[in-house]
Amino acid sequence: MTVSCIATRTAYNVAVAPPKRLTADDVIDCAEALIRADGLAALSTRRLAAALGVSRQVVYTHFDGMHGVLEGLHLRSGRYLAETVQHLGEMEDADRRLEAAARAYVTYSRGRSALFELTFGAPVPDYSPSPETTAALQDVFRVEIAGLVGGWHADNRIEVDERLLLDRTRVYWSSIHGLVTLERAGHAAHDETDRLVDELTRTLLSGWRAA
Repeated sequence: MTVSCIATRTAYNVAVAPPKRLTADDVIDCAEALIRADGLAALSTRRLAAALGVSRQVVYTHFDGMHGVLEGLHLRSGRYLAETVQHLGEMEDADRRLEAAARAYVTYSRGRSALFELTFGAPVPDYSPSPETTAALQDVFRVEIAGLVGGWHADNRIEVDERLLLDRTRVYWSSIHGLVTLERAGHAAHDETDRLVDELTRTLLSGWRAA
């Protein structure tokens, strides 16, 4: 599929307004459009520069080669995941918050499939996220997801120490992620995963209350 990001950078008559200067966000926007259309294997500095209508050197001006672009995509993926669950804290019912968060994670994995693969798989040879990028994604876990789980415990007047809270958050997240992984590997249809995610969340919350 041919992807063009030039339309976002249309040059205007200088007498009216200066041309839009290419930014790092423009590059990542375009890279995201490319992988959404054709997958991560299609991403290269050559294709990215062509879609942006610039030379490859311009891409290198903003990022240190393709590794830098992948880092930018990785960080954006974490931002999307954070935004996916942030607003759920406004829901009054504590059980509904965690049920909605589980469903939102599944929707995220389907709607941003290539970014999800980049974040949680190893789809690009010779690429691994930097410690800084890994730490940023762990912050999403510790702040957003652990925040929802901690809020559930608070609303249910269940006191747990920080270690147990993080353990339960890991169990919650990894269990949902496991179901998503099975679906992505072709072992479950969408409706099966949706049903199992709901059942899993109810089972976890019931167990936490009993414990």
